[in-house]
Amino acid sequence: MSNTCPICFEDLVKKNRATPDICDHIFCFPCLEKWSKHGSYCPVDRKRFRRIVNLDSETVIQGTWKVILKAL
Repeated sequence: MSNTCPICFEDLVKKNRATPDICDHIFCFPCLEKWSKHGSYCPVDRKRFRRIVNLDSETVIQGTWKVILKAL
């Protein structure tokens, strides 16, 4: 696993991290959220996603892009 965001190429260590619900690629949360406004597909493998999972909190962003609590 790389410690660099594939969108902005910045270090992910001190960033809020996120992943699409259909793959394990990790991005900066702000980068993936901004990317999703142009297309709901993973920037790496182009798989369509419906949700963005925030890895540093227990939230999920759905297609409406509203934050909801992730079911534990």
